[in-house]
Amino acid sequence: MMTASAHVPTAPHYATFEVDQETRLVDGSVVAHSEIEIVHELGRGGMAVVYRAIYRRSGKDVALKVANASSSTLTTTRFENEARLGEKLREHPNVVVAWRVGQLDEPEEFEGRAYLVMDFVEGTSLANVMADHRIGLPWERACTIALDVAIALEALHEAGVVHRDVKPANVLLADDRPKLIDFGLAYSTGDGWTEQSPDLTQEGSAPGTLLYMSPEQVGHAKPAPPMDTYAFGVMLYELFTGNPPYHRLSQAEMVARKCDPSQSPYPLAKICPEVDERLATLVHRCLRHAPGERPTATELREGLQEVLDARAAAALPPIAPTEVTPPPAPTSRSRVPLGALALGVLGVLALVLWLWPGDPDQPVSAERMDEAAPVASHMTTQSAEPPAVGTPTGGRPKQPAVAAPEPADIKAEVPHVAPTEVEDPSMMPAAKPRPEDPCPDRIQAARQAKSQSRWGTVLRLTKKAQCWKGTAKNERKKLRTQALFETGKYAECAAAGSDLTDPDARRWVHICESKSGREAPR
Repeated sequence: MMTASAHVPTAPHYATFEVDQETRLVDGSVVAHSEIEIVHELGRGGMAVVYRAIYRRSGKDVALKVANASSSTLTTTRFENEARLGEKLREHPNVVVAWRVGQLDEPEEFEGRAYLVMDFVEGTSLANVMADHRIGLPWERACTIALDVAIALEALHEAGVVHRDVKPANVLLADDRPKLIDFGLAYSTGDGWTEQSPDLTQEGSAPGTLLYMSPEQVGHAKPAPPMDTYAFGVMLYELFTGNPPYHRLSQAEMVARKCDPSQSPYPLAKICPEVDERLATLVHRCLRHAPGERPTATELREGLQEVLDARAAAALPPIAPTEVTPPPAPTSRSRVPLGALALGVLGVLALVLWLWPGDPDQPVSAERMDEAAPVASHMTTQSAEPPAVGTPTGGRPKQPAVAAPEPADIKAEVPHVAPTEVEDPSMMPAAKPRPEDPCPDRIQAARQAKSQSRWGTVLRLTKKAQCWKGTAKNERKKLRTQALFETGKYAECAAAGSDLTDPDARRWVHICESKSGREAPR
């Protein structure tokens, strides 16, 4: 068994921040009383390093969070608090919490350091996803992600827990299902617990990330659920636009804007007019200065679900009418069942007797003959040729002779109907493409390449304009503008989309113009 050991620290002149100079555990080493085996490092932060590891008792993959050497007693308290608050939330599908806390016993450099163990979840943070979408996510996808986070917040608040650090970096996308993580700053209000959490606040500072903190959180108010609602609104604003409100301000300016009731973020509807109006209203309700005016987590969930349900209902295709398959055409000769033939003959006989008057001197009226004509016509379709009714020289109709039915194997003569000829599809001329879509394969391939973020392929497929005519002309410009933007060709992007009016395209062009040093058109 490999004993616990440590990495040589990163050279100071290569370190990007202080934790880079930390000594870290070697892959394959065993720690925590020989119960946890290190697989490899996952990431590092200002307070701790996270490793992928194996919990040897069960063989399951876990995430091991180990405090830095410079961590204080406060860090250990936060670790203990995080593990305690996670007890009632461990089984929630949208939450990842710690389920074990302790102190390392080896190696020597790590002795006494606090650690946390939590379930390992394969995925990436929402912050990493947002780094690849600098102008925001499609609003339907952003709404779907936000719904799962709202469900997690609803469970936390019902359990009497305030997260206090809701942001994209603390949302993990596992199989595209968001999970809320990192409860190091979480606080129990006492509503669902026997005791409250420690404040976990260093003197002169407020816990959390300033960009996402509510005004009352900046002012060191007692933790409460509206703090999480405000942070959720900031995150949702960022998902739609690509940036959180106030992101370009200094810390002092940001605090001043957040704490001023007369100031509010730039209207979301003006940046993203394509976003559903109900979503824009929900975001700005979250960002209100007064905590009591913000929606609850339950209202967030219900509002997001309402928008997604309405979107799904609007996207349903119309119900096509039911097709009725006609019966097959009869063949040239078909065998008539004996029962049907007998019924046909008896029907004709009954018709003749009905038409024949009881008094031989009483003639048959024209009205009765006309009335019977449709019936007789119907009867001829179910029997052989009807017997002829003759009239003797004296003008009186003579009782017709009815032939006895033939044996069961009699074959009725049915007029021949030629079968419908079906043209061979391979012999039919190919349909000409519509004038506005002359190259459907190329256009479809470009659309698919865009959905897979293969921007080089999009540029190749949109290079020539002859396949993009009519209604596809603007689509080509928009696809090409986005591909140039995503590949960093800012000057070409600004030129390609200069005459586009689509809101997304205008944002790309605006960014490209600023990146390429060109002045935006007046």
